[in-house]
Amino acid sequence: MKSKRDRRYTCHLTKEGVSALLREKETILREKLPWAKELVSKEPDRQQYINIKQGLLKRILKINQMLNYNSNKTYESIPRKRLDLVGAIGSVTRRIEILDAFEDRGEVEVRVRDSMGNEYWTELDDDISLD
Repeated sequence: MKSKRDRRYTCHLTKEGVSALLREKETILREKLPWAKELVSKEPDRQQYINIKQGLLKRILKINQMLNYNSNKTYESIPRKRLDLVGAIGSVTRRIEILDAFEDRGEVEVRVRDSMGNEYWTELDDDISLD
């Protein structure tokens, strides 16, 4: 007798599929599971309520297995908006090489190449320190 390979979790999901599974998981965790736990706590002897709770937990397990299959992109690889960073102010420190320079009416404009390989024109001001 030929044994069949277990193919339950060898699925490749699209981004839409991953998103749908994540939404389902969140719905179960935030809404359905607390409801089921409340039912079981009110009437612990009702097997029907215990079965509902166990079914929800099994579904969470299956979703996690599908999301964590090797080639699937999990929630970590789906871009998320980081509103906590929008509007933040900071500074960038890079090594630069001055490629060209012009002075006009007391302002010095320089063309630089930074350590990332970018080339651009900028004003030579206090933000730029030369060695």
